[in-house]
Amino acid sequence: MIRQAHRKNPSASILVTGCYAQTDPKALAKVEGVSFILGNDQKGSLIEYLKQETPLQPQIVVNDLFKEELLFSSEFAVHGEKSRAHVKIQDGCNQMCSYCVIPFARGKNRSLSPDRVIEELKRLSEQGFREAVLTGIHLGTYVRDLNPPSSLLQLLQRIEEARPIHRVRLSSIDPEEIDEETVEFFSRSRLFCAYLHIPVQSGDDQILKLMRRRYTAEEFRSLAFRLKEKISSLCLGTDVMVGFPYEDEGRFEDSYRLMEESPLDYLHVFPYSPKKRTRAASFLSQVEPKVKKERMRRMSELSHGKREAFYRSALGTQVELILEEDSNLPSFQKGLSRNYLPIHFSAGAATLAKRDIVRCRVDRLEGGLLFGEVVEG
Repeated sequence: MIRQAHRKNPSASILVTGCYAQTDPKALAKVEGVSFILGNDQKGSLIEYLKQETPLQPQIVVNDLFKEELLFSSEFAVHGEKSRAHVKIQDGCNQMCSYCVIPFARGKNRSLSPDRVIEELKRLSEQGFREAVLTGIHLGTYVRDLNPPSSLLQLLQRIEEARPIHRVRLSSIDPEEIDEETVEFFSRSRLFCAYLHIPVQSGDDQILKLMRRRYTAEEFRSLAFRLKEKISSLCLGTDVMVGFPYEDEGRFEDSYRLMEESPLDYLHVFPYSPKKRTRAASFLSQVEPKVKKERMRRMSELSHGKREAFYRSALGTQVELILEEDSNLPSFQKGLSRNYLPIHFSAGAATLAKRDIVRCRVDRLEGGLLFGEVVEG
């Protein structure tokens, strides 16, 4: 993409940032056309660098993020013109899973103070946003780094009490960080969306140990059933990796069986790929690409079936939608429900704008898409 941009406009000043820039800036410096390479902590300064005169050689500004103690305010609000705002309340990770380069790319765990989080949610509400998504690299460790340490649940409880915005969604949270009190909180909440994304990565206990994950397959299964039982209309998703080193046919089948038997509504499936500086990159028993591809196919088909079943379970119900960008279907608009159902509907003669709230009856599933009719808005 960098080379393509340079070909299209050879005189442009090209700035590269993100996790690749943070972890391997020297490789990027060799790509023709690159002017600036900025680490993840420099994203708030993009405009200042682009105002500078283009250097003759790539300028690298990449710091050691393990020395960073604070999450800077310039990093945490991402929304632009979208219907939902994403609020980064946490960054970094101390866990060092064997496959993951994120700690090197993001540094150690850092959190935004609870007061700042609520202040930001209020500000977004005043700007017209109806929903905010709380994001982080390792969200379950939120505020453990602050003094005094607190917990993610305490933040959620404060937000519930303050009600600074119409609704709030969590991006993802690890299985071992959801205790009974958290389950009870979500079952009673009127503010937080009935949606949880809980990465499991594998359903085989030996692979989970090699990954340095901190739960067993049975613990995940038990949690999934408990969440579905307690939280009405919950949409429950997960990440699952295929082709991790030492994943033979038996271990893959263990993983597939857990995904199949657990009450999940969708899977994000991806193949393992070795990353520099991670422990798993040196593991001897790497899985062949064609085997990974076939396992990806099977898991993806399973996910498709689960998502369709979840969509079908919504037929005949009424849901609250916040309007998103226009549907790509002529004469239709699209909204998102609290439990992550994207629903297309015809507004008829009504004039509806992005971020409006409507109540919709879910009528049919057609071509993998849900359609409904507005009953109130």
